[in-house]
Amino acid sequence: MPRTWGNWVAPLLSTTGLAWCALMGCWIWFAPIRSEAIRNGVPAVRYHSFSEVSLLGPVPLVVPVLIAAVAAWAAWRSHQVILGFAAFLLAVFTFISGFSIGAGYLPASGLLFLAAVVAPILGTGQRKSAGA
Repeated sequence: MPRTWGNWVAPLLSTTGLAWCALMGCWIWFAPIRSEAIRNGVPAVRYHSFSEVSLLGPVPLVVPVLIAAVAAWAAWRSHQVILGFAAFLLAVFTFISGFSIGAGYLPASGLLFLAAVVAPILGTGQRKSAGA
């Protein structure tokens, strides 16, 4: 079945969310983190990278990319339940990590939520069963 313009909305939203997650992960990994401390009564400012600060390495930055990749795959394959579940997982990740890196993933979470909402409304096509 060929895709109409309505069938492209959810896959494009979810793919944009995936791209946002990948770019945000690179941004957080390479952007300096500023910290202020007082040493011997003198204020000192230091800059660290995420790789120096994170005890889990790149895992906190890879998890949202993997969730968004599953959502994009589900949107392109018309798996609306998996798309909705992945959007929910990214929203939970964004909420839990909200005081550190979660705010950076808020736009992607919104895009996946929007894709999960518009997929059944605009229609992403009916999946054909193996026997049909």
